Amino acid sequence: MRQRMAIADFPWCEKGFAQKVAKTLGVDSIKFVGGAVRDSLLGKPVHDIDAATTHTPNIVMDLLHKAGIKNIPTGLSHGTVTAIDLATNQKIEITTLRRDVVTDGRHADVVFTDDWVEDAARRDFTMNALYLSPDGTLFDPLQGLEDLKAGRVRFIGKAEERITEDALRILRLFRFQAYYGREPLAKGDLKAVQNHVNLLTGLSMERVRDETLKLLAADAPASIIKTMESLGLIATIFPLAEDAVKHLSALQEQDAGWNIETRSLRRLLALVPQQRAKKIAQNLKLSGKQQTHIANVLLAQKHLETMPLKTLAYTYGITASMDAFLLDTDKDNTDELFMLEGYDVPVFPVTGKDLLALGYTQGEALGKSLKILEKQWIKSNFSSDKRTLISLL
Repeated sequence: MRQRMAIADFPWCEKGFAQKVAKTLGVDSIKFVGGAVRDSLLGKPVHDIDAATTHTPNIVMDLLHKAGIKNIPTGLSHGTVTAIDLATNQKIEITTLRRDVVTDGRHADVVFTDDWVEDAARRDFTMNALYLSPDGTLFDPLQGLEDLKAGRVRFIGKAEERITEDALRILRLFRFQAYYGREPLAKGDLKAVQNHVNLLTGLSMERVRDETLKLLAADAPASIIKTMESLGLIATIFPLAEDAVKHLSALQEQDAGWNIETRSLRRLLALVPQQRAKKIAQNLKLSGKQQTHIANVLLAQKHLETMPLKTLAYTYGITASMDAFLLDTDKDNTDELFMLEGYDVPVFPVTGKDLLALGYTQGEALGKSLKILEKQWIKSNFSSDKRTLISLL
């Protein structure tokens, strides 16, 4: 099925780097595909642009090089080359049309093809098999547009085959349902998922982590998590605390608009047993920054009732403190959240250089003196200045 669309609905494609890449490869040899097309059709913001082409990777790189477009062979075995606009740092992943030959649930051996329908058939969901030509013509070989408009997340072909090709599609199914689904998932798809839960254990934790955090970042993932729990999926990723889904449901009603950048981590903490949260963060291979944030939230939670608001923010940071309040879903903490949101954390006015200038030497004594002064400064409600604090030595 081909349908002419209003190219203005795809501003990233109408002009700029996408058109430059298309003209370089030949407008009849390239189509944009996947998230950029899908999200544009829904009026959602576009973050990443992917394209498919009939050219082999070597030809793609050669054409881009001759046109002066920087490119990186990011996945030659799978036919992927990334074109980079040096002026804006915009990236477009360009992948040669392909079909899978051998799959093991994690990786696939592919051969290149020039058949657009064959390329579409190896993708995961119908809404991800929408191809947009540079002139705005939509190629929809698998009725993905109809599914997209209906909010129907549907596997391409047989769910069993798609899942055994790449087990990560189990998690992607639920993530896409959380973002795009309005109709219930098909019973046959859920049955196929349940039959292959064990395949998740063969995936790298990094891939599982990324999908899980994206799912938790959705507006209202609690009902999806509940379904996943009933199918035995969540237990393969992390243990759930008692009443975890109930806690997540309460949290997602309260945390809309607050600390969007840490939403996934906050909701993870709503699901897992607190005493195991740090270990779970390690097992999920969260970044050092993410693990530090989780540790600070856990500490802030312990001191919500006993530590003054400003001290809490200074000690554990505004973001961690806000997340701690949000996780306390039994109370209305709106006033505290507003106060924290507008609070500028003060800077301790005394530094090591100040004490060195007074004759201190580097070492344990200097560190202890700084700690003593910092405690006095906090006790003064952050009002004491440098001169007053140093006079206490």
